This record gives sequence, C-alpha cells and structure tokens, in this order.
Amino acid sequence: MSLPNGTARLAPFFAPLAALVCGLAVGEAHAAPIPTQITYSTSGSEPLKTSAGDVVFEFRPVTNGVATPGSTLRLGTILVHQATPGKGFSFDNAILRLTFGIGSINGEAVADPGATVSFDNIVNANVYEDGTLTGGLSTFHEVSGNAVLRTAGLNLTLEPVETAPLWNLSSEPSVVAVDVFARLEAAPVPEPSVLLIFAAAVGFGWRRLGSQRPRRS
Repeated sequence: MSLPNGTARLAPFFAPLAALVCGLAVGEAHAAPIPTQITYSTSGSEPLKTSAGDVVFEFRPVTNGVATPGSTLRLGTILVHQATPGKGFSFDNAILRLTFGIGSINGEAVADPGATVSFDNIVNANVYEDGTLTGGLSTFHEVSGNAVLRTAGLNLTLEPVETAPLWNLSSEPSVVAVDVFARLEAAPVPEPSVLLIFAAAVGFGWRRLGSQRPRRS
C-alpha cells in the first residue's frame, strides 16, 4: 500500500527515531542498576558556644548509616543545650554546614569526589529560663532545594524533609535533640553512546526531512 505524499516525505525522519528508541533500550540495559543498599556518613560544623564558653548547639553525625533509594534517611541530630541554669538565651540564623558522603554502594567501596556534597542549614532557637526551647530549622540552603551526587554511574539526589515549623517545648530542661532527615532518590546515568544515538538520529532526520521539501523555482 502506498503512503500519502506528506507521510512519505516524513518517513525518512521516522526511521532514525525508530533507531533512537532501539538505541535507548540497549543503553538502558547497560546503564548502572539502581542500588539496593547505600552506606553513608555525615559530618557537621563545630559546636556553637556562648561568649562564656557554654555549648549552645552541636551536631552529632551518622557514621556508616544504611539507606535504599526511595527511602528517608537521618543525616544526624542537632543538640540544643541550655547555656547557664536559670538564664535563657536565643540565637538567629545560626549556620550549620553538613557534609554527606557515600561510603559504598551494594558493598562496593566508593572513592569519588562526586560522592560527597555539603550544604548549609539555618537554625533559630529560643531557650527559656526553665530550659525549655522553641525554634526552627531550615535545611539545604544554597543548593537549589536539594543536593545532587554523581558517582558509580548514578545520579543520587538528597531532598530535604522539613522539620516542624516550631519545635515542641522540651520536657527535658537541659538539652533538646532535633533530628535532620532527607529523602534519597537514585536514577541511572545514560551511557554516552545513548546520547550520541539521540544526536545522530535527530540530526539525520532533520536533514532528510529538509531534502524532501520542494524547492522554489
């Protein structure tokens, strides 16, 4: 069965696109598989102290934590201390810089600069005379809302999980613990051959389509 003239002119364009689909399928088969287990560790800033030397807040990191893509993981815990018994204090926009690093993927050790990322968090808090506390934590500043790692043929994304707008008043008068969480997502990075197939197919298709257009006399 013959094709209409318009469809026939477009046929050379459809052929490379079909090749592109096949190439993508092959490329996906060779892309890095989504890991089932990721081992990670974190680190944080030095403790914030008052002028008298009392620790206001400190960060307790996670060492060799285990997570899977699509899950929520704990980055660490902020401890907010009462500085001096019977005296309250407050601080605004204190910067807590966190570093997240991948140690292994599916049991295979990772040694790659792209497997580590750092980002700033902002902490505000009021500690009252009885030691109770209210405050807030705003996470993942200066990284456009999330943090991206590229390693072992994968794009890994840490998406912030916001804490409550106000921390609840603590029943413990000396210290308040605030956990910091993030959601981990992963996607395979297409091999360069897949991108080359895409570029070649589109370019070839447009050239063939242009050659089929009638020329003005």
